[in-house]
Amino acid sequence: MRVRVLFGVASLVAVVGMLWGSVTLAQACSAGPDYDPIAESELIVGGHITGWQLVENVRRWDPRSSEPEPTGDPNYWGPASFDPIRLAMSVDRVYKGTSAAEIEPFSANTMSILAEGGANKYQWVGASGACGAFDSDPTGGYFILGLASDQFGRLHPSILRTFYIGPQPPGGPGDTTVARLEGLGLFGWSLPGGGGPPEAVGGGAAERAAAIALAVLGPLVFLAGVAFLRRRGEPHNG
Repeated sequence: MRVRVLFGVASLVAVVGMLWGSVTLAQACSAGPDYDPIAESELIVGGHITGWQLVENVRRWDPRSSEPEPTGDPNYWGPASFDPIRLAMSVDRVYKGTSAAEIEPFSANTMSILAEGGANKYQWVGASGACGAFDSDPTGGYFILGLASDQFGRLHPSILRTFYIGPQPPGGPGDTTVARLEGLGLFGWSLPGGGGPPEAVGGGAAERAAAIALAVLGPLVFLAGVAFLRRRGEPHNG
């Protein structure tokens, strides 16, 4: 599993190719220019996906039928031809909200079961227009996910709110991921495995200072340069 980092999403049409590398623009999940993945996330956590299982007793509905869509039934997961799954995630970092060390998000738009040669084939379509979170089996991977709840209180991820994918948590020599997350205002708190209060985690003072300086001073330097060039181009009298 290669490392993939997603920052400052305004439109997933622009970044899906960077993350997944094999999806056409017509298929890509997209959001409006004002979409804010941090604001749209009730909870932002980092951790390993340790497994998943199919949701049982799923109610299906045919949009062509005369029956109304059963949106009030918790066993109904939408008209799409996906198979909802329950994920197991071991959380070790919290960036927004409050989380337990073990959570079980749901994903109803990322995996489909296809019958092929007398056996079931699991097709992961996270980069499709349905905005699912995973384009391959996520088991064993480390993710920083923004989660939002449905009307029944079940937490769901989305590619629109996926901030990091890799085999291990971000960090280590030369890794600027943590500093870049902090530049977006995402400061992580670790959840100690043996219990106890959360502890601050980050890229260190130097990395944090560099991220803040870049975020604050970058626009100022640009404006100063524009003003200087304008002054040079003005005619001088006398």
